[in-house]
Amino acid sequence: MLILNRIKNLFSFVLKEHPFSFISLFIGSILYVFNDIEAGILNPRLYDRLDLSSGLLFCFAGGSLLCEAINANRKKSENYSLKKFYNIIGYALITLIATACFIPIWLIDKEYIFPPIAGNVCGNINILYKEYIYHVLLFVLFTYVLLTMYFFYKKSEETFEVYVAKAFYGLCKAALIYFIIIAAIYLVFWTFNALFLPYIHIFPYNNISIVLFSFIVFPCTIEGLSKTKDSIPKFAKIIFTYVLTAITAIVFFIFYIYLFKIIFTSSIRFNDVFKILAALFISSFFVWTLAQGCLDKHLEKPLKIFPFLFTPFIILQIYILINRISNYGLTVNRYLGLLLVFFEIIYFALYIYRIKSNKNILSSIIFVFITFSFISLVAPVVNMNSAVTISQSSKIKNLLELGDKAKPKDRLVAYNSYIGILDDGGLRGFYYLRSLTETEKYFVSSGYKYENYDETIEKE
Repeated sequence: MLILNRIKNLFSFVLKEHPFSFISLFIGSILYVFNDIEAGILNPRLYDRLDLSSGLLFCFAGGSLLCEAINANRKKSENYSLKKFYNIIGYALITLIATACFIPIWLIDKEYIFPPIAGNVCGNINILYKEYIYHVLLFVLFTYVLLTMYFFYKKSEETFEVYVAKAFYGLCKAALIYFIIIAAIYLVFWTFNALFLPYIHIFPYNNISIVLFSFIVFPCTIEGLSKTKDSIPKFAKIIFTYVLTAITAIVFFIFYIYLFKIIFTSSIRFNDVFKILAALFISSFFVWTLAQGCLDKHLEKPLKIFPFLFTPFIILQIYILINRISNYGLTVNRYLGLLLVFFEIIYFALYIYRIKSNKNILSSIIFVFITFSFISLVAPVVNMNSAVTISQSSKIKNLLELGDKAKPKDRLVAYNSYIGILDDGGLRGFYYLRSLTETEKYFVSSGYKYENYDETIEKE
């Protein structure tokens, strides 16, 4: 009876607070599953229409969820009214933009726009246009997801750390429910299939997962993110505050030993160290945020100081990036590394201000994420593909200026830059390579002959 009441309360909450996103997501998943099962039977035109309809409903659900999160937060204001004209127009635009995002994806997938064409030494222009469109849509997705979480956070009226801890605990509960239900259903299917249809394989993993996500996981996740009034259980607090923090502290200690080794031996594995430090910051950021959100008075001061243990590693990251970029130019990985370092610096500036002023401003990092997503994916000149082209083209220009006087290392570096632009240069890279003469392209690309010249040159 307790379980039935729990399920009833869950769906009552979702249908009351998030009806449009839940219903559209569920209908979209049903259409998608039906379309997938009947793919070989349906008329191709009907198949395409169902595919378009399910995709539009999924995107509509995303836009609706953001509108519902904004509405839930603004309802606290006495002067707020959903029926006001500008609110209706605003919500309609948000939903329309999200829904319209699926149309270019569908058109590209069905090859109505940018059909496949043969590539050349500069790349495939249609694939590059598709890539840029996907980058724009990915930015829109990031923006919608992050803004939805931001308005859930604002509705909670908790500090940023407390909200993150409670929301993470809610997500853990949703994931646990999903895995229990999916394991039970898979067991039923597997048993039936093994006993009654041993020679026929009937096991629709993907379809079951999609329906369960829309009907079970989505409501549980929304509840976990938006209903954060209940306190975190003691067991979860112990895990967040003591266990995860202790493990992270041990990793920090190991890295401090390695830092002293670098100082005394002057030897460092640049790429490996940076990747580990990046993973360490991302994981430890969540660990100390979760720990601070559990409000353990005994560890309040140590936990406030704990994030500063990472600050010496920022200097090491900057040193690694300067070394790699100055020697081998910018790559997508190094570009993302630069963004990460900028994010770390901004985060610690906000964190210091947060401690000194006691103002709850750490939620501003959500808008930092959105800004960095725009810069790296969409912004002209400074997006990751354009930045790679600008950086690597300088190596090619240097080789062309040297001409026959170029050393084998110069030839190899320029060749790697040529390949880097071809792989990661995007549209700007395509037009740059097209601007080179055939003789220049041949001269640069012939640098592959020197690949075994210097095996210490690292490539990503």
